Amino acid sequence: MEDVEFAQYESNGSLTVIKKGDGSLNYLLVSKGQIVQDQLEASGQSEEWLTKELEQQGIKLEDIVFAELEGREKIYIVMNDMTTHSFAFSLESSQGNTQEKTD
Repeated sequence: MEDVEFAQYESNGSLTVIKKGDGSLNYLLVSKGQIVQDQLEASGQSEEWLTKELEQQGIKLEDIVFAELEGREKIYIVMNDMTTHSFAFSLESSQGNTQEKTD
């Protein structure tokens, strides 16, 4: 147990375990246009923060298939039209500083 950084049972019954030093946690923040409240809270962020980040990128919540917080500095988004966006930000200032769009 001392080597485990994070462990969680998933909704499908599987167990996710991340060992210390194996990487950062990812959180599903939006699924099918709806905020995933428990994951947002687990990430330590607020709905206001997420809404602000999306607005700064010109992205509407209802246009998102899913959005994932990757580690503590990047959000990866798949849109309804299957395009993707990712952008980095600073948690301290919550200011988006890059945007990338791929089809």
